[in-house]
Amino acid sequence: LVQIGFDFGTSFSKCICRDLMTNRAWVYLSPSSGGEELPFLIPSVVLLRDGMLNHLASCRAQYPSGGLYHVKNALVKLATEQWHDPVLAPYRHAAGQLGADALSHVVENCAVYFLAGTIGTVRKHVRNSLPDFGKHSDDYMAINLAVPVADAERPDVNELFRRLLCEAWILSDALVDYPPIHLNLLGSLRRSYQKKIDQSVEDACFIYPEVSANVQGFVRSRVSSPGMYLFSDTGGGTVDQSVLIFLKNDNSERLVYLAGRVLPLGSSNIERMAAESCGSAE
Repeated sequence: LVQIGFDFGTSFSKCICRDLMTNRAWVYLSPSSGGEELPFLIPSVVLLRDGMLNHLASCRAQYPSGGLYHVKNALVKLATEQWHDPVLAPYRHAAGQLGADALSHVVENCAVYFLAGTIGTVRKHVRNSLPDFGKHSDDYMAINLAVPVADAERPDVNELFRRLLCEAWILSDALVDYPPIHLNLLGSLRRSYQKKIDQSVEDACFIYPEVSANVQGFVRSRVSSPGMYLFSDTGGGTVDQSVLIFLKNDNSERLVYLAGRVLPLGSSNIERMAAESCGSAE
């Protein structure tokens, strides 16, 4: 029984795999990282050139030519219909200013391509790490996708992430290792695979509050103590802050969230302001 914990980051994503039967967990290291200093970072950047989608493998260039970046933030703006937000500027340019439908098409395809390619590579890694996996009828793999707690509470945002995660899960074997694919062909592929989304797929794909994943190290620590806590996570796109109560009794733990905010104060906002001061953020 393998659980994939996927942190969908603004600039970089990270992944942890856990064998629940042996309670052994390990950090997924991208095979394309090579000699990178931080091999656990997966660039959350999709390249679109001449209509072909590809993935940016190197962590050294976050804003390459033809890059469609901050995919996670773009999905949130898409779900909340903030069509003119600066985050969507490169996607609007790619859509050729064809309107909201074309913009949605580009953003969703980029998200599914990145998620499916990454999940497919991680699933291949799990099968290689556990050679016996898949040989037994009760072998099982599932995934948790972490999103900011405030966004996870919004039905429109939660539903979009959940739907695209399910699509990426069933497409992961077809898009393993990020094969180049035309944007429109991916759209057709998504439509043909959507009928394969059944209850088993939905049960395997779970949206998880990001802060819950982050506080697990504290919750599971022997020195943790019950109380009220303020948790702050500074990322590429946002600063996520939550106030929570940690309850611990009878060898069980429980988290109760009192409030959550997603503030547009991540490092990418500094970069955008610098770009605007130099002339353009497009």
